[in-house]
This record gives sequence, structure tokens and C-alpha cells, in this order.
Amino acid sequence: MVAFRAFANNFITADPSNALDLAGVKIGSKQTFTLVDITGGELADGHEVRIRYTPHTGKPSYWLENKLGIRRGHDGDVFKIKRVGTKVALVTPTGKFVAPPTVANALGVSDKQEGALLVEILDPTRKVSILKPAAQSAPAPSETAPPASTPPPAPEKPEAAP
Repeated sequence: MVAFRAFANNFITADPSNALDLAGVKIGSKQTFTLVDITGGELADGHEVRIRYTPHTGKPSYWLENKLGIRRGHDGDVFKIKRVGTKVALVTPTGKFVAPPTVANALGVSDKQEGALLVEILDPTRKVSILKPAAQSAPAPSETAPPASTPPPAPEKPEAAP
């Protein structure tokens, strides 16, 4: 079970008519989704997921991409997790990014990552991120010292006098 926190502490919310919006200001039943990690293992950058909403009454629905944007339907699509700093973007099956709503009743889509809706994926009970911090990259080699595999330049010999 997860919740998606977006900007200004708003949460992605499942509303009537298979809508998805950013109306939630706290985590409740309409802000709680099941993240099905198809890739398996610990959730990480590049993993493929399906996102299901299960109401207290009625049938579950899955997130899907259609001509209106991102909504919910009987058969869901597979999305990819893309880490962007400490947050994530969700990549649609067509290679676009889930974006803030542009029309009523649907999250939008963006061709570019700059337009993506960046979210934190939270454990709804503890309200903490379920993603491990990104691995630290190795420090860049010093630009003043030559690489260890390069021998130091040979000293120049003075020319002999005639």
C-alpha cells in the first residue's frame, strides 16, 4: 500500500468516475493505492509497476493512459519508476510522463521530464518514503594529479655542448 505526495503536500486522489486528481490534503482511503512491482525486489529506479485503487465497496481499478491523460479503468497499464533526485516520475507505456492535471478528472501527460509530476511514494501508515536513498556516486578523480595509470613525464635532458 502506498500514497503519492506531490507538490504543496497534496496527494494523488481517486475520485468518482475513475478520476485521479491532486485534491487530497491528507492520506485517507482515496489516497491509498496498491503498487504492484512487476520487476520484483526492492522498489528502485527503472522498476515496472501497476497501480491499483481498491474502494471499500466496488471493484478495483488500475491506472491507465488514455486520450484524456491518466485515469482509472478495469485493465491497467504498466508504468516505470524514474528517480529524479529524492522524488520519482512515473513513465507511461508510451514513454511520456505522468503530469499535473490539465483537464478535469485526469492527471495529465507530458512529453518531457521537465513537465512531469514529481512525487514521493510513501508508506501511508508511517508517512515515510518507501524508496531507499539513491546510491552515492564515486567522487570524481582529482584534476590536478595524473591518473594512477599514467607515468610521470620524463625529465628533459640538456643538449650536449659541441
